Amino acid sequence: MTSAQKSSRQPFLYVALAGVIILLLYVVLAADQSRRVDRHIVVTVEQQQRIVANFENTWQRKPSDAEMIELLDRFTRQEIAWREATRLTLGENDVDIRRRLQQHLESNAADEAVLAAPTREELQQFLDAHADDFRVDPLLTFRQIYFDNTNNTIGADASARFMLGRLQNQVMPEDLATLGDPSPLPTYIEEVRSADINPLFGREFTLILAASPVGKWVGPIPSKLGLHIVYIDARAAGRIPELAEVDVVVTEKWLETKRSAAIEDLYRRLDETYTITVE
Repeated sequence: MTSAQKSSRQPFLYVALAGVIILLLYVVLAADQSRRVDRHIVVTVEQQQRIVANFENTWQRKPSDAEMIELLDRFTRQEIAWREATRLTLGENDVDIRRRLQQHLESNAADEAVLAAPTREELQQFLDAHADDFRVDPLLTFRQIYFDNTNNTIGADASARFMLGRLQNQVMPEDLATLGDPSPLPTYIEEVRSADINPLFGREFTLILAASPVGKWVGPIPSKLGLHIVYIDARAAGRIPELAEVDVVVTEKWLETKRSAAIEDLYRRLDETYTITVE
């Protein structure tokens, strides 16, 4: 290669090298720019009002001048810490911080969804659409006579059957509490749900009672306590309550449903803006 050829190529090498240097400088400056932090903090009137309102909600009074200075100092320190931590990407891989930010994002979306209180029409529509969630269970009113079969199963069963035959042929005695064995449970139980009978007497007793007729002594029915003969005074059928009876519960459920739907909608919209690759 002649000296003339070498000299003719040198300008191209210089241009290429200069291009590489410029590119590197651009990357470094761009990265530095992305990590810079705005060091001008302005505490707006709205922010000051919010600080005062939070203080008043806690202490039921306005802050003094000294307290206001301390509150503003606390606010600015928090803002400085946030900006510097963001610049340094602190907590970028911290699971707890990520979880708190996720909760905050979801909470904002949920709160925005329920800014307006539901109307009576909306609550009624919600109750109609979720009727089974608010259904009132059947209510039973019954009397029971207890027989302890702890030490003598056959004897307890015979005594219960004898008492059953005796009661079926006479009017309702007034002294039921004196019949059978002493019981830890009341003789007369009024308007109780099946869900409340179960923990007291057991599942088998509850199922048999649900299928027993009204106005007739039946038994012996086993329970987790022993044996019982039972007279069902009344059975109120299950029903869908009126809105006025359950408006508080329906409102809470409506709000919960709206919040959940808002969070799902948030992620549905955000998912469309992201490309996810699992390596």
